Amino acid sequence: MTAPVLVFATLGRRSTALLALLVLGAPPTAAATELAAPATTNVLLIVADDVGIDKIRCYGFPTAPPTPTLDTLALHGVRFENAWANPACSATRAAMLTGRYGFRTGVGYVQGADCPALKLSETTLPELLATSATFTGPTALIGKWHNGTAGVGELLAPNQAGFDHFSGILGNLDAESYVDWSKVENGVASSATNYITTDQVDEALAWIGQQSPGWFCQLSLSAAHAPFMAPPPHLHTQQLPAPTPHGDALPFYDATVQALDTELGRLLTTLAPATLQQTLVIFCGDNGTPPEGVQPPLDPSKAKLTLYEPGIRVPLIVAGGPVVQPNRVVPHVAHVIDLYATIANVLAPGTATQPSGVDSVSLLPYLSSPAAGAQRAYVYSEGFKFNGTVAWGWKQALRNARYKLIRSIDTATDEFYDLGSDPLEQNDLLAGGALSAAEQRQYRKLAASLGMLVANP
Repeated sequence: MTAPVLVFATLGRRSTALLALLVLGAPPTAAATELAAPATTNVLLIVADDVGIDKIRCYGFPTAPPTPTLDTLALHGVRFENAWANPACSATRAAMLTGRYGFRTGVGYVQGADCPALKLSETTLPELLATSATFTGPTALIGKWHNGTAGVGELLAPNQAGFDHFSGILGNLDAESYVDWSKVENGVASSATNYITTDQVDEALAWIGQQSPGWFCQLSLSAAHAPFMAPPPHLHTQQLPAPTPHGDALPFYDATVQALDTELGRLLTTLAPATLQQTLVIFCGDNGTPPEGVQPPLDPSKAKLTLYEPGIRVPLIVAGGPVVQPNRVVPHVAHVIDLYATIANVLAPGTATQPSGVDSVSLLPYLSSPAAGAQRAYVYSEGFKFNGTVAWGWKQALRNARYKLIRSIDTATDEFYDLGSDPLEQNDLLAGGALSAAEQRQYRKLAASLGMLVANP
């Protein structure tokens, strides 16, 4: 069976993305999946900042703000139910860019001004693609970099890491705002006052519009990271209170997520149909939702920067290209680190040789076959301070299809959860008496696998 051909149409006054299968303009039908799709020559990777699964409606959370674009993308794509990231932004971005865990790259926490940057010796995804005999197109990073600049090109750091084009922000907004921020384009800095999500989508559209088929674009949005402020009113429907210095951030956070979704709708409806038909679209988060955005039944103390599920379980949605039988959910564990191998497999099949020490596992079997079995026995996440070396605060998490181990190196303590019966991680099995024989086997298996993994940096 061949992959469906994807187009977007615009509905209503908002840019709500309606993904349809192209059958002479007809809506999706079973017969549409039998049509041959054009070759996938482009990949658009969209990375949201601080957006966990609890903020995307199609993941089943009724308290999430409206996300019709992403919901529709999932309806006509593949949604990964158990995808992990790292608990902090820079660590995830480095992992996606290199296909390697943080204890190998030295990036385990938020990149600070005094932290060593991601090493130039790492083989990044755009550098890997550049070794291919079949993919010869341009690469771009639009939006957030946040993998350091000192000693790796300064304002040209993203370009030094292999991207042909960069336009965006080098770190977090922090003391800046969504409408007053420092923009860098290929080493040239300027001040920007556009709403940053709109600007980043504009830049992606402008760059893609100049390309011939055969490109890779990573759109790393700054949304929905702090500071929490009101987006332009045409981008959301939230009822926002007057902002106060210590007021409730939740409505502003939710409005920012909805604005993100609206602008993604504009992106996908503006792309030329011929371009979209040749493009694999991937959406993911860099870590879980921050405490300010977490709502019951989730626990804010187990959100972003922690290794509990709300801190590391992220949306991962893939549509177009090699996806067959859309509107599927993949239950197997995955990690956004796997996008390194996946994108290389799609754009440069068999011609881009991965360097040694890569932890990325291609997700392509899940996209092309609904019957694909688990590609990973387990998935791993970690955090440590500070970047450059595993100095202190190293925490590790490993899970298989059902059980999860969290290990704190500093305190030499473990936590062990049965996610099948305890998805909110409220019952640490190691604190509740003796383990059953089955639990003991699973605990030992995970502990042994974790030990073997981190023993070989």
